[in-house]
Amino acid sequence: MLKSTFKWLIGVVLTAVLLLAAAWWWFSHDRESAVGGRARQQMTVAVEVAPVRTLELSDVRSLNGSLRANAEFEVATRVGGLLKTVEVQIGDEVRRGQVIAHLDDDAAVQQREQARAELAVAAASVDEAQSALELAEAEYARISRLHRQGISAEAELERARAEQVAAQARLRLAQAQVAQRQALLQAAEIQLGYTQVRADWSGGGEVRLVGQRFVDPGAVLPANAAIISVLDLDPVIAVLSVGEKDYVRLRPGQSALVTAAAFGTLEFPAKVVRIAPRLDERSRQARVELAVSNHEHRLKPGMFIEAQVVLETAAALAVPQAALIQREGQEGVFLVETGVDSANGEEERAVARFVPVTTGIVDADWVQILEPELTGWVVTLGQHLLREGEVVRVVQQRQPEDREP
Repeated sequence: MLKSTFKWLIGVVLTAVLLLAAAWWWFSHDRESAVGGRARQQMTVAVEVAPVRTLELSDVRSLNGSLRANAEFEVATRVGGLLKTVEVQIGDEVRRGQVIAHLDDDAAVQQREQARAELAVAAASVDEAQSALELAEAEYARISRLHRQGISAEAELERARAEQVAAQARLRLAQAQVAQRQALLQAAEIQLGYTQVRADWSGGGEVRLVGQRFVDPGAVLPANAAIISVLDLDPVIAVLSVGEKDYVRLRPGQSALVTAAAFGTLEFPAKVVRIAPRLDERSRQARVELAVSNHEHRLKPGMFIEAQVVLETAAALAVPQAALIQREGQEGVFLVETGVDSANGEEERAVARFVPVTTGIVDADWVQILEPELTGWVVTLGQHLLREGEVVRVVQQRQPEDREP
């Protein structure tokens, strides 16, 4: 009996202990869950944000090419002869009309002097013919008076008239010879002038550069022998090969910036000036030429360059590129919205909403938003940790570089 009672008491005690342990476990677990739930409700994601802005954005294409001179020609002799001097060297400046070389002019000087002498003889012949004409006219007048008085015969009058006509013809011949000798003298002077070789051109600036020198003094040159080449390097021409996709968007007058590896990040302003009307069938590319400002003549023909061509400029709704993110195959941004936390009364909270977007022009750190119309602030750092509707804590408002609106 005592043994049964004892066992019963032990069972009751064990049951009470188990019930107390279960109650304690339930109370502790429920409290931890409540505290954890409240902690989770209070947890937020720290993010950086930037404002949605309206900016002047430019659609820019990077194209490669090489430089050539705006104009290049060779200065050559007009006549053959011994080259006595060359006045310029490679790289020298040369002005429009400047004498750059001298040929031996002895023969040309002699021809000019001979032409002058022949002109003087022809001029003397004119004087002689003029005097003869005056005498013939006076004789004809005298015979005419005598003929009217019946003293002179008809034959004498005819002879005097014939002599007058002949004198007039001799004067005209002498005058023609003078004109001929003047032309010969002018030709001789021109030939003499050709012994001074000049660099001359039309249009463009007054100063250009010597690109090459082909001969040295002492050479006997034929006519039309090249002495130097002359380059116009302001502007220089950037020659680009452009594919179909960009070709259809290029127009004369579009602005560009050109850089060359030799000058690092130094930029030279340029403009599209010529676009080929056809594409090469093999490469499917077209030739496009830019005029590149080169006042200091730093850029040289043959240099490899990179051109940033502005295809389009527009005032656009824009966000920083850092705000873009891919979610489930969609490109979009997390837009920060401010609302009331119903669990905490009237307390405001910032919530991140994922908004799919359609992008357009990309310009440096900014990208155009075509759709939808956005306002407010977008997340630029921390968006990879966000979920739709998650509460965020703004730790920094990013202020991007100032841009013209």
